[in-house]
Amino acid sequence: GLIKRHFGLHNNTEKLLWILVFAICCVFGFQFLPMVEQEAFYDQSGYDTFYYLRISHKIWDNMRHPILGVFLYPFVKFRYLLDEFLGVPDSRFVIILLFGAIVSYSYLFLFRIVRHNSNGNKLKTWLSMLTFVSMAHVVMQFIACDSFAISMMLILLSLQILYYDNVRS
Repeated sequence: GLIKRHFGLHNNTEKLLWILVFAICCVFGFQFLPMVEQEAFYDQSGYDTFYYLRISHKIWDNMRHPILGVFLYPFVKFRYLLDEFLGVPDSRFVIILLFGAIVSYSYLFLFRIVRHNSNGNKLKTWLSMLTFVSMAHVVMQFIACDSFAISMMLILLSLQILYYDNVRS
């Protein structure tokens, strides 16, 4: 029930928001793929891009974000299986789809929090969301396969859970 309550898409607005953000993230992610070598992700100055996801032991070397190894290990192994056993020459799309889903849930959690704080007022909710999206740094962090997306999703999920539990009791 907890997973369905927090990760489920409960109405058409939430479904539309999730699909729209996922599509935008995937379009930008796939747009950057031809610009880089297969062995690396695109590198943006100052961002923690995950070029090291090609080799599974490299994800454990990140001291700034120690939870990344735990979170990303299954996806790195899945990429390894695609590369080694199925012969898929370029499996970076797995990570792009993963980060597209992470960013989509981040926006969904933020949308729910803002909607509750604006007492369900649709205009205030959408204006607040557009204000958030208008910050270029946030958009760049979400487009880059960066630790920011994972951190933002987990923080917003925590806030959503704490907020809903506080409202219910």
